Amino acid sequence: MIDKLIKETRSFRSFEQTRIKKEELEEVIEIARYSSSARNAQCIRYILISEKNMCDKIFSYTKWAGYLSWNPAIEESPVSYILMLNDKKSNSSSDLFNFDMGIASQNIMLKLRDMKYGGCIIGAYDKRAIKELLDISDEYDLGVLIAIGKPKEVVKVVDTNSDIKYFRSDGIHYVPKLTKEKLIIKSFY
Repeated sequence: MIDKLIKETRSFRSFEQTRIKKEELEEVIEIARYSSSARNAQCIRYILISEKNMCDKIFSYTKWAGYLSWNPAIEESPVSYILMLNDKKSNSSSDLFNFDMGIASQNIMLKLRDMKYGGCIIGAYDKRAIKELLDISDEYDLGVLIAIGKPKEVVKVVDTNSDIKYFRSDGIHYVPKLTKEKLIIKSFY
């Protein structure tokens, strides 16, 4: 069951315009709070965004799919976002925050997929503009932005031993993944 969920949890970049309920986003954070945390510092804080005008503004500050010259159109943009923040009062270094953020963001993505939603973890966005737009105090450092919605695209994983650049063909987004033989460099039994 977990294997199937992990394989289905991909980065989706185009979404249907079906709204997500506040309770559903809160359910995602309820699960995320159980994520492992370095030193159990629990430094991550969240901002949940589903208001359409705010989502449209955030969308204008994001960059998508670095390997492609393609970006989603506003009609297929995310209907919600979760912004992850480092609470500076936790005294967590950026390394520890990044460690915790990686674990929590993957758990968020898994939970979203389990709920039949999809997401995309975005680090390429205008942090200064988002900080100003959301009126975020200096007590917090901005982390990743998770774009959320009901996936509109098909994403397929393909095995590779070399080229890892994702690509689109006939409306399908292909994600090359290195084989386990390529990943394991040594084994001691």
